[in-house]
Amino acid sequence: MKLPVKHLEELPLNQSRESFILKIKELENEFFESMKKQSLSSYYRGLGFEVSTSLSNFIDSVIKKVIEFIGGIPQEISVVAVGGYGRGEFSPYSDIDILIIHSEKAKIESFAHHFLTLLWDCNYKVSCSTRTIANILEHSKIDIQFMTSLFEIRFLGGDNNLFSDMKTLLRKNIPSFRQNYLNLQMEEVYNLLRNTGGEILLKEPDVKNNYGGLRGVHLMEWLNFAFKFQSGFPGLKYVLPAEYYERVYESYDFLLYIRNMLHFISGRKKDRLFIEDQFYVSEKMGIEGTKEEKAKRLMKKYYDNSLSIFLNLLYTIEKFHLYFIKGLKGLKKKKKRDFVIYDRRFYVLEDTPLSVEDAFKKIYLCCKFGYDFTFSLINYAKKCCEKLNDENRKSRELFYYFRKILSLKNSFLALNIMKLSDILYEYIKPFNEIKHLVIYNPYHRFTVDEHSLEAVKALEYLYSLKINSTNRLELWHFMQIFSYYKKNLWSIKLALLLHDIGKAYEGDHSKNSVEMADEILSVLPIKHMIKDLILFLIDNHLLLSNISRRRNISDHYLIQDLVERFIITPFPEEYFDALYIFTFCDMYATGNGSFKGYNAELLTLLYKNIFSYLSGKSLKAYSRDYENEIIRSFPGKERREIMGFIKEMGGSYLLQNQKEEITEDYRIIKKIRDDELATRVRSYNDYFRVKIFGVDRKGLFAFFCGVLFLNSADIVKAEVNTFNGIAVDEFIISRIFGVDFMEHMQEELSLWESDLKTLLERYKYNLQELDEEIEIKKKKVKKPFPDFYKKTEVNFIMEENLRYRVEIKGMDRPALLYDIASFLTQNGFEIQRAHIDTLGWYVHDIFEIRSATEMNDFELEGIKNKLIKILV
Repeated sequence: MKLPVKHLEELPLNQSRESFILKIKELENEFFESMKKQSLSSYYRGLGFEVSTSLSNFIDSVIKKVIEFIGGIPQEISVVAVGGYGRGEFSPYSDIDILIIHSEKAKIESFAHHFLTLLWDCNYKVSCSTRTIANILEHSKIDIQFMTSLFEIRFLGGDNNLFSDMKTLLRKNIPSFRQNYLNLQMEEVYNLLRNTGGEILLKEPDVKNNYGGLRGVHLMEWLNFAFKFQSGFPGLKYVLPAEYYERVYESYDFLLYIRNMLHFISGRKKDRLFIEDQFYVSEKMGIEGTKEEKAKRLMKKYYDNSLSIFLNLLYTIEKFHLYFIKGLKGLKKKKKRDFVIYDRRFYVLEDTPLSVEDAFKKIYLCCKFGYDFTFSLINYAKKCCEKLNDENRKSRELFYYFRKILSLKNSFLALNIMKLSDILYEYIKPFNEIKHLVIYNPYHRFTVDEHSLEAVKALEYLYSLKINSTNRLELWHFMQIFSYYKKNLWSIKLALLLHDIGKAYEGDHSKNSVEMADEILSVLPIKHMIKDLILFLIDNHLLLSNISRRRNISDHYLIQDLVERFIITPFPEEYFDALYIFTFCDMYATGNGSFKGYNAELLTLLYKNIFSYLSGKSLKAYSRDYENEIIRSFPGKERREIMGFIKEMGGSYLLQNQKEEITEDYRIIKKIRDDELATRVRSYNDYFRVKIFGVDRKGLFAFFCGVLFLNSADIVKAEVNTFNGIAVDEFIISRIFGVDFMEHMQEELSLWESDLKTLLERYKYNLQELDEEIEIKKKKVKKPFPDFYKKTEVNFIMEENLRYRVEIKGMDRPALLYDIASFLTQNGFEIQRAHIDTLGWYVHDIFEIRSATEMNDFELEGIKNKLIKILV
């Protein structure tokens, strides 16, 4: 839109500073609104560049007008644009990066003050430095980021000779910089591939700051300038073949468009494409389908473009490495080998005959010997995809190499090469259905295909850990399993690759995946025993994680039911070991936890309990031995009382607490008097346990839940116990003050516990005030994105002796546990145990309760409907 720019150029200088600023803001608002309207229309090729260039040109006009208004630029001063603004690619709320070059004797202070304060008063975010040429050259030698910002320098006004001198001297310094810079960037890119790989395929990616984002193109531009002195995006024509250049242009333009959209719709600088943004952007782009289908199609397009940028970055790095560092103009085929190793990088030579088996073999050799892979290897494998057919998929030779790849200690890296070249998607055809697929739930950070690869990486990470004095107890069972499964870990990796392929279709994805995996495995030369194990793992891959989060994992009957599932398998202990390892890796690959997390510890405890049964020793026998050990640690006169304490607290309490904790609980209970309340906090890796003691009364558990909510605690599990009229309620907490708890946060935890004690005392006689405060805080907490709302489900399952199990599924919300506990108490139920399973926006909570009187079906249905109304 040229009209605001024209009005800006014609803006009179003979007016007050205030009216000048006001007019600048008016013209900017008019211009930004026109650009916003253009950006929020349907996307077309070139729109990203068009809007960014127009915004940059407008800022140029503002700066030139500001310079005119303050009386021009004094002698021996040059004003230049650097960074993104220097490239001429400006997003709506980006910082304006400016460098003021001056001589030693220039009057810089007065000019810089008037120039910058006027821009700031116009509400521009200006990042500016003032330097002499000598200072620029000196600083560029020690600050790589500063050096690369100078590659995109653009003259705005002032002393052009000073600007030219700086550019000339800068170019003389670059040859000593370029090789180290290339090596550094190569190492960063390869380190990304070796260790994470999933940065590009995050479910909520950073559009700018990753190598598959805008930053990948910027790095190509910087390398191109460092080696060939060609600047900006047009300069890439001199390094990329025409076909590659056009593809990068399209990808970069699309990402610029997305970034501009994010800035416009949020009204601020924003580079991460969050889920709610994906729904909005896909709607504005005119993509067809339901809301979720539109967002999924947008993200597939985004990932395709992001990977295109990344692959072309690899090509650029490879070209400069070979031509400028190794002095090679090409990779001609040699007589004996069709690949070559330079600086431990695996290059496939030009004109190598295409062979699918050969592609698998090269990928295997590259990773087996620890070489870094290159674009040439990916490109060779990509070309071989065209030859891959059903005969190849049944080929023993091809599967032989695929199995060898899966048997590598770094098979994640090999699978990453196969992913980037598309040969993985072509070899396992159903895997193509989950390519770049986003599932809109809160459980995973990655696309479905990337999650599967991350699970393989988790297995390899776990296998690589070394036992020492600090982690022996934590890792011994893993090491035992790995020592037994060493030769067959490839089968668990294959199961991890296939376990989510059913997510591309409606229905139970575990069952879908089993059916699809069965079809895949039926044509591969795999022994029936291995095939049965893989299918078992896929079919049951949610079993252990669901139970560990939602059930009492020390319950004898639950353990016996689980054991029966494994007893009917050909090798119960081996199947259980494999499923445990599988589940651990699947949980870790979600990106929402760690091997030391609370859920991981629950899973490990469940493993130990089940394994005791499978190996012939029941939990009852173990509990009896442990109980006797605790009793013997007490003086003779107290043994009868501690025996009664343990018996009344129950087997679950016994198995879930260490001897020292049981002793301390017993001592605290004996001291509790009248209305006194006591707390005990113990921290672990990424969670802590809070026990609150007090004389039991109706609604006490709900009171504790309410106070914990006010004290900004995220409860993931709760246990309700009573001994001699004293309540011993335990809460597992994973977040405080809105952030994930970590063990090193002892100062924060101490402050949190102090606040908890204060709140308990404040509200123990003021329940109405507590309820009012909770209602106020509820309104301040951000609600989940509306498109992800789930229907609330409540089920009452009758057990024995007036006991019920209440299962609640639905959306999480502030003070949910408090509301549920209050409702159940007010309706005559005693809460005996609560399993709080919250993942992102969703809850799956289970309450074990006891009724004072027997209730018929009609009464239960009425209570159920009332509870649903409260939850919704």
